[in-house]
Amino acid sequence: MDHEFSGVPFYLDRNDIQNFLDFHDHGLSDFVTANRSAVLIVDHRIAPEELRKQLPEETSLTEIGHRASACIYRAKVSPQVPKIANAASASSNQLTPQRNRQ
Repeated sequence: MDHEFSGVPFYLDRNDIQNFLDFHDHGLSDFVTANRSAVLIVDHRIAPEELRKQLPEETSLTEIGHRASACIYRAKVSPQVPKIANAASASSNQLTPQRNRQ
């Protein structure tokens, strides 16, 4: 028997819980990106590799448990490290020091 969880946010009086009927929903990726970390409760028939494909590229997915017909994962988006060092290095190679002329 399938479970329906759409009432969970209402009954818990929470606005930070989302229910996605289909893990292919683009809203799932947007939700994980916006929150940077989320607990995902997913039907056990969905392979972790398939779930990972639906998440932002920089997301780590860690299984944290099983409960009945669900798998529980933590999805955490790693912050993108700016490439300032590379840009600074490239620009410094292009600059030549100017000497004071008198």
